[in-house]
Amino acid sequence: MAVALGLVGGAAVASAAAVYNAKKEVNAVLDNKVQKKIDKKCAEFDKKEEKVFAELAQGRAEELEERKERMQLLRDKHGLEGARADRTNGYLLKRGKLNTAFKKRWFVLEGREIKYSKEPGSSELGTISLGGAQVTLTSENDEFQLNIETLSGRTYVLRGEPPNPRSRLENWVQAIEAALGLW
Repeated sequence: MAVALGLVGGAAVASAAAVYNAKKEVNAVLDNKVQKKIDKKCAEFDKKEEKVFAELAQGRAEELEERKERMQLLRDKHGLEGARADRTNGYLLKRGKLNTAFKKRWFVLEGREIKYSKEPGSSELGTISLGGAQVTLTSENDEFQLNIETLSGRTYVLRGEPPNPRSRLENWVQAIEAALGLW
């Protein structure tokens, strides 16, 4: 009888081991399937996350560009000195062609032209073409002047506004030389 119990006990142990191994295989298959699903969901999430971040970055870049433009418009509107790499602007005093009194004008250097008006945003009063122009900085009676002699023969005389009229004019000379490729 002891032998019969041993055989039955051994069969039970073998059967339990087979069940354990079968459960282990099923769990491994299930774990593999679950892991594949998890990996797939993570990849989908990563793609969505990348898309969201790309959209956010694009929106942020556009927002920053709009902000720069608004800041430049405010500078222009209020006559503040502020230059972009391709643009210099600010108030200077200009001597008239017929009436030789100096008048305050808003100047904008764009490319090889200087446009001027009474104030930022107002209608343009004139344009100074810099192509082939002679640009000099002079001092007359302790007043520094920027003289621009154009190819047409006209000489524009400009003065900087206080404070630091000389440094303002020197900045304009550098900007004009840069625009003409001389600096």
